[in-house]
Amino acid sequence: MWQPSTEAQILIAIDDGNIVENHHIDAKAIIGDAPRARKNTAQDFASFAIDGGALIIGISEDGPGAFSAAPFALDRDVERAEQIAANLVDPPLIHSSLGDTVACAPC
Repeated sequence: MWQPSTEAQILIAIDDGNIVENHHIDAKAIIGDAPRARKNTAQDFASFAIDGGALIIGISEDGPGAFSAAPFALDRDVERAEQIAANLVDPPLIHSSLGDTVACAPC
C-alpha cells in the first residue's frame, strides 16, 4: 500500500496520474469546518486508524480519477485535524505532526 511521506511524492503521483482513491487512500481539498464535514473527516480518521491508510489533504478531485494540488493554510487545518481526532473519534486518536506529515493513532 502506497503511503506518501513527502509533498514531493504526492505532487509526482498527481502529475503521473497515480492518485487512486480506495479503502486506504482518500483525498480532500480541505478539512471542512461545517459539522457534517467534520463528522466525515472523523469517520475517515477512524477508518484509517483501524485499517491503515492515508488521508491526503490539499488535493482537489477534478473529475473521475483526475486530481490536482490544492494548497491550503497548514496551521489552520492541522489544528482542525487535531480537534477532530481528539473530540469526534471514539476512542480519541492521538495526533502527531512531523514536518508536513500528520499522523493519528488510537490512544
